[in-house]
Amino acid sequence: ALGFANRTGVDKNEVGLGYVGRFDNDSLFRSYSNFAEWQRFTNMEGDVETEILNVTLGEVENQAGDEFKLFWIDNREVLTEPFEIADGVVIPTGDYSFQTWGAELETAGQRNFKATLSLEDGGFYSGDILSAKAKLEWLPNPHFIGVFEYEYNDVDLLEGQFETRLLRIRTDVALNADWAWITTAQYDNQSDVLGVNSRLQWIPKAGTEFYIIYNGGWIEEDVRGFRTVSESATIKFSHTFRF
Repeated sequence: ALGFANRTGVDKNEVGLGYVGRFDNDSLFRSYSNFAEWQRFTNMEGDVETEILNVTLGEVENQAGDEFKLFWIDNREVLTEPFEIADGVVIPTGDYSFQTWGAELETAGQRNFKATLSLEDGGFYSGDILSAKAKLEWLPNPHFIGVFEYEYNDVDLLEGQFETRLLRIRTDVALNADWAWITTAQYDNQSDVLGVNSRLQWIPKAGTEFYIIYNGGWIEEDVRGFRTVSESATIKFSHTFRF
């Protein structure tokens, strides 16, 4: 919808297989499942770029809709050129295979507060990674959604060690059925940049859209605090004529 593709010029093959079982109505749990998904990305010459096997070893859901799962991921990444993953840490070209284990807990969406917590540990290119993610959603009424996200990665490679922290806050305000105000703020310790995107939108009907958009960026400096690096405002109107 935003005109962005995270990977172009590739062929993607994907296959999945799963099983879902149901408990009795008087049980504490509603269902359990297992799932396996395989993905393969190749370039236009047929050379493998990425292979991922994601196996959900077990996922259970209780009668309230809370879910817990254990998973295992087998990764293969083929780098055809060096990749600077962090400042001063460059992963050389090569064919890398590594596996990770993880667990995730997600509470039911009908509550005013919804939480998703996940932990992943295992291999990562030439070393190891420990990753933790937390997402909290607050839905006090039909007109407002507040989302807080935090992601932490501790990466230890042969080429170097680094930590990443990403913080994101989003608010969605539905003024009425036509008007909405959506704001996202994000900060990460690798770029030291705080970015804000705020969008006021009017969509009276499908095919007619009006936006007022603000984008701002501030970089954190040791002495001065945050310094403005970019600001922009955009007004956009679009209408689709059908005939």
